Amino acid sequence: MTIYRTDINWIGARSNFEVETGRAKQGYNNYYLPTCPDGALNVLSYDEVTFKNLYEGIDLKWYSNEGALEYDFIVSPNTDYSQIKWEIEGAEEISIGDEGQLIITTPLGKIEEQAPIAFQGEQEVDIVKNFILSIRRLLLTRSK
Repeated sequence: MTIYRTDINWIGARSNFEVETGRAKQGYNNYYLPTCPDGALNVLSYDEVTFKNLYEGIDLKWYSNEGALEYDFIVSPNTDYSQIKWEIEGAEEISIGDEGQLIITTPLGKIEEQAPIAFQGEQEVDIVKNFILSIRRLLLTRSK
C-alpha cells in the first residue's frame, strides 16, 4: 500500500474554534501506521463535520456529496471573507487551471478543486470567483 500526505494549513485561523459533527455513520475504522504502531482504534466517521468560527464569523463545513469530499465556507453577514487563507504542504506543484480550478500535484497524481462558487441562500452570486496563488498560499478574490 502506498500512502501520501498533503496538508492544508489555515493561515490566521482561530485556535479556539469548535468542532460540530453530524450524524455518525455505521461502524468504525482502525488505522495502523508507522507513526501510530498501536493503532488509532474505533474511529467514527460522520456525514459532516463543521469547524465553527474557524475565522471570525466564518464556519468551514466538510461533507460527502456522491462519494466526493466537499467543503463550504459559511460566511456570516458583514464578515470579511478575505480572512480565508490557506497554505498547502506536501504538494510537488500547485497551479490554477484554465477554468480557475486549483490543481494540486502529488507523487500519486493530481487533486483538482473547482473554482470557488458563492451562494447567498440558494442563489449563486457573483462575489467570489477566483483562487489567487501566492507562493503556495491561496486566497479568495472578488469577481472582476
